[in-house]
Amino acid sequence: MGISRKFPFDIIKVDRSFISNRTNSNRDQELVRTIITMAHKLLS
Repeated sequence: MGISRKFPFDIIKVDRSFISNRTNSNRDQELVRTIITMAHKLLS
């Protein structure tokens, strides 16, 4: 997270190939939800 202080940003992009195959299990779905939640918190 230290890099976020050095290089401020206002957008996070997650490649579609990373999330497209992550809907098969509850664990994968939770991982995607966690990434999205973390991005919202970092950018707010």
